Amino acid sequence: MTASELPPPAPAPPAPSPELFVGVDFGTSESGFAYVRPGSGAEGRVQLHTRWPDQPQGAAGPKTRTAILYKLDGNAKAVAVVRQ
Repeated sequence: MTASELPPPAPAPPAPSPELFVGVDFGTSESGFAYVRPGSGAEGRVQLHTRWPDQPQGAAGPKTRTAILYKLDGNAKAVAVVRQ
């Protein structure tokens, strides 16, 4: 049997729908993340993470203080969470 005589390959099964989308913002002084479950209504709204360890009383925001140390070649060397 030659290659031209082979039956065509079976179609691939459909990929599963994602259950969660996550966005991460690694900043040089602050970092944060948000997530959303695909869908309609409240399920499809973006949720921001706003509570962090060592967060000052009464402070709320989508980012926590972080620090990224870069090497001279531009690659990240270390990432740290800044504690109070």
